Amino acid sequence: MAMLSPGDRLGPYEVVGALGAGGMGEVYRATDTRLDRTVAVKVLTAHLADSPEQRERFEREARAIAAVNHPNICALYDLGRERPPSARLPMDFLVMEYLDGETVAQRLGSGPLPVADALRTAVEIAEALDTAHRQGIVHRDLKPSNVMLTGTGVKLLDFGLAKPHETGLSDTQSSAKTRTALTMDGSILGTLHYMSPEQLAGKLADARSDIFSFGATVYEMVTGRRPFDGDNPANVIGAILRDTPAPLRHTNSSIPSRLDRVVGTCLAKDPDDRWQTMRDLKRELRWMCAGESDEPGQVPAAAGRGPVTGWRFAVSLLATVAVVLGTAWTLKPVDDVPPPSVHRFTIDLAPEQSFTGSLAVSPDGRHLVYGVADAGGTRLHARALDSYEARPIPGTEGATAPVVFSPDGQRLAFQLRDGEQWSVHQIPVGGGSRLRILEGEGTLYPLAGWLPDDTFVYSVLSEAGGSGLLQVPTTGGTPRALTRLDEQRGDHAHLLPIVVPGRDDLIFTIVQGGTDLENLWDGKAAVYSPASGEVRVIVEPAFGLGYLDTDHLLYVDHGSLLLVGVDPDTATTTGAPMPLFLPTRGASVGGAAISESGTLAYIGTFRAAAAGDAPSRRIYVAVNWFEELKTLLQAAP
Repeated sequence: MAMLSPGDRLGPYEVVGALGAGGMGEVYRATDTRLDRTVAVKVLTAHLADSPEQRERFEREARAIAAVNHPNICALYDLGRERPPSARLPMDFLVMEYLDGETVAQRLGSGPLPVADALRTAVEIAEALDTAHRQGIVHRDLKPSNVMLTGTGVKLLDFGLAKPHETGLSDTQSSAKTRTALTMDGSILGTLHYMSPEQLAGKLADARSDIFSFGATVYEMVTGRRPFDGDNPANVIGAILRDTPAPLRHTNSSIPSRLDRVVGTCLAKDPDDRWQTMRDLKRELRWMCAGESDEPGQVPAAAGRGPVTGWRFAVSLLATVAVVLGTAWTLKPVDDVPPPSVHRFTIDLAPEQSFTGSLAVSPDGRHLVYGVADAGGTRLHARALDSYEARPIPGTEGATAPVVFSPDGQRLAFQLRDGEQWSVHQIPVGGGSRLRILEGEGTLYPLAGWLPDDTFVYSVLSEAGGSGLLQVPTTGGTPRALTRLDEQRGDHAHLLPIVVPGRDDLIFTIVQGGTDLENLWDGKAAVYSPASGEVRVIVEPAFGLGYLDTDHLLYVDHGSLLLVGVDPDTATTTGAPMPLFLPTRGASVGGAAISESGTLAYIGTFRAAAAGDAPSRRIYVAVNWFEELKTLLQAAP
């Protein structure tokens, strides 16, 4: 029996009739009497209204939708709790955009979508998910019944399982069910046929989990059948974990082979083997949508011409690119020049090797240096990012963090230890004789900087406390203090100097109470101005990581990665922080390095050996990552 009847009111919303129902709520068509517009009202089912977990899920859907503004995501108008006259208790409800159309699941009742229609639908779903992911929201329940086809395009529905990206899943069990697909109860959330292997295992669900579900949805759109199926839940789970779906073209020979490869990559069992971001996948689909042809693998011909194939197509493409690039450079229309592509890949060590934690990226973003430990000891290795090979750097035996590139990218500074003594040396990137920069006792903090004036900036820690930022010429000399600890503020140490592009200012992190993880999370990002010697706090809590030339600070707040606008002159923020996330197979990022050009490298670390995970032997690399962030900033409201 429906909870509401025509004529019932929830505040200003008057019910017209029922639209549908699910395990979590009932949806009604209603009229907003203030604005005289039709809306959809979703009411939390009565038997779930007393459950704190289900109410939290209901409110989480509202927060998720409200956090993302995109034309392909169903808009949220209102959230409330009212008692209609015909009810005994108040009801929780969401007021959303009323959509006139059918879901993809309903449309599939008439058979698979034509390839061209499926591609256009896939692009619009990808647009919506890309925006959600860049706001830190993972949907976690993407499926055909959550995609609405309307006269104005696709609308993505039901963010009830959506959640900001975290290092693990802690939700209580879901009771959501549909009539067309099984839904798992327990510690894993989502609709079974579209869930990723990591979701089935109760592990981290990040953007790549949505990419798996997206691949399963697109597969069903173009073939009319699910990629993973079975006559009971156990068989479905087994298919997802073990089986490779039949190629798309086995059901329809007109499906382009390119789409087969794209969907197959989405459905990879290992998240690292999938597309790493919806943004990259979206670009591929857009290209395919523009070039989709009835003939698999054939590039469509221009009007009035035969198909361009083979070497003639390559020459035509290169000529077109040359003309477009030449015109773009001459006229410089900012909105028409796409940012450099973000390339993502991983670097893996041999089984007998492990990372030492030392990691550095050259300022031009083209070379990576990292520490490797094996039976022969520890040594730094260098790899050009356009090469498959890494080589050990002679003269770096025993090197530990900090490892820092010189501003010109030609030299490295690194630490050596001898008992309680430490020393810092510089060496050409290609290896050779070492030149000692300085030495001391205690602990040299494993994050330091090499400034454009050819000085080395660092911090020292001891049992009694830490130091402010210290500076010494890289040719050697007497260190001098740049910043001093503020006893009244409770400073323990000043860490991680970051150069502000085009300025003499430094941004660094103030920690209080100690340098354990808890105190680092409670750090303060501050700016130091050499001209005045003044130190001013910008953001807290914050642990600074990098700085964009758009005057945005990249920092960590209790394990969450954020980006915020900064005015170095006034030491204030300019806008709200924007959440980001770094997809890894592990639970957190163990070490990161960022170049001035925007190459990001980081090491994923696992939660505990007890979980059965081996130590990380993988570095994640994203080239031109800053350009992606700048595009994200331009798109932000």
